[in-house]
Amino acid sequence: MSRRRSGLSGVNNFRRLMRRLPDEVSEEVRTEIRESAELIEYDAKVMVHKDSGDLAAAISHKLGRDGMSAQIGFSSRWKRLWRLAGWRAFFEEFGTAKQRAHPFLFPAWEKNRADITRRISKAINNTLDRLSNYRGGG
Repeated sequence: MSRRRSGLSGVNNFRRLMRRLPDEVSEEVRTEIRESAELIEYDAKVMVHKDSGDLAAAISHKLGRDGMSAQIGFSSRWKRLWRLAGWRAFFEEFGTAKQRAHPFLFPAWEKNRADITRRISKAINNTLDRLSNYRGGG
């Protein structure tokens, strides 16, 4: 499945900055990203077309090493989940010549996008405020 990017500019520079900061300064942003990923995962599981339920069970999320990104869905790298049902996700989301599409991942993102953007923006602003007032403990 192709990846969708959020379209935010300056993300890589911001992530580099966040990795260099002490955890107490940057933790709020990481928490919002994790909670946002969990929210999209939950809604995708609710929205997925269910036959046996194994496709919903295979939906998962993974956080980036730095906690500043997340992937929600299916990946062949998540081998156990992929074998269970992940390989069928593409056909379910986009349909086939003989099967109508039942999108669930993109609608889960769309449903939550405004709230997630607001929450992460607030966390970023709070982090930048803390950073401007930060006096390293040492």
